Formats: sequence, structure tokens, C-alpha cells
Amino acid sequence: IPWSTLLGSPSRLQRLPFRTFLQDFKARPHIHTQRISQIGDDSQEQGKVTIIGQDDNGKIAQIASTTVKITAYYSNIKKDPDIVDCSRVYPLEREVEKKYEQMEINTVKGLLFSLTEAEKAAGWVSSVPAGVTLKSIKIDGNTAVVDFGSALSEAAGSCTVISIRSQIENTMKQFKYVKDVVICIEGDCKQDQILQP
Repeated sequence: IPWSTLLGSPSRLQRLPFRTFLQDFKARPHIHTQRISQIGDDSQEQGKVTIIGQDDNGKIAQIASTTVKITAYYSNIKKDPDIVDCSRVYPLEREVEKKYEQMEINTVKGLLFSLTEAEKAAGWVSSVPAGVTLKSIKIDGNTAVVDFGSALSEAAGSCTVISIRSQIENTMKQFKYVKDVVICIEGDCKQDQILQP
């Protein structure tokens, strides 16, 4: 990239303070590095949603609301009427609000959206309690750490918690780089206590 493109005329380079030079360099949209980015959520969900992103100022703004097709995993009483295996879930393509550029965030938030009447009529069932919110997603190598609000702790019954865990894990593992999923509630990630039958 020519220096003239980044800085303008050579005379500007001679009189440009070093700090200003760095700011000018970072301001170019085509120059970026990968980092953990934070996304503020002005909905009922509190805190930050964090995920791998590519934005040099450390924040990614919400985008104008549109819709996007996502795939989330649910039980289905028509495909599996006897529910012999509580962990058996199936992919469901849904059209949900696209609030962020990151598909991982839109997908998990889409998983939490209530099923429509048409989806319910087709046999789809979610074991995730109503009112569960997404607090954060963190990617650490091949592990996705997904933190939910306290409403997730209200889940009861061995089959229910097995189904919830399967829904979340399968929804995240559709992203090829995710091999393991850690589920947390309000920052508590003790796997021997969370969603245990």
C-alpha cells in the first residue's frame, strides 16, 4: 500500500506526530488484526457479548435490524415420538433477527427465541426455559464458552437438562472450528454442577 495512500502527501509525513500517525494508520478499514471484540447489547440482556472479530477499535457496533437464516437444534416429537434418547436433537432452519454480523451470536440468540406456532405444529420442541438470555460467547482455540443468564438454572428433570445441553452443543458445533462447548450460567462454568441430570 503506497504511503501516499495512508498518509497523503510526503510533506504531511514530515510534520505528522508519531501518535497521530498510529491513529491514522489504524483508522484505515482495510488494515486489521484478529482479536477478541466486545459487543454491547442494549436489549434486556445485560453485560457484553464477546467473540472473535476483526475490528481495530475493539468494538463492533450493532447493525440495522434485518433477518437472517440460522440453523438451531431442537427435539422433535414427530421425528422421535417416544423420545427414547433425550439427547437426540435435529437441525431446524429458522429466520430470525440479524442483530450482529457474527453468525455465532445470531445463531445462539435464535436458538433462544420462542418457537412459532407453525414450528410447534411441526413437532419442534425446545427444552430451554423461557426467558433465558445470552450473556457472552468466547472462543478459545476449538472451545466455545457460552455464558447464559440465571434463568437457565431453572431447568429441572434429567431428560430436560440432557436435551438442553444437546441443543446448545449441537447448535455451536455446526461451526466447524468448534469441537468442544463449555456451558456457563452467570459466569459459573463448573461443568459438574451445570445442566447435570
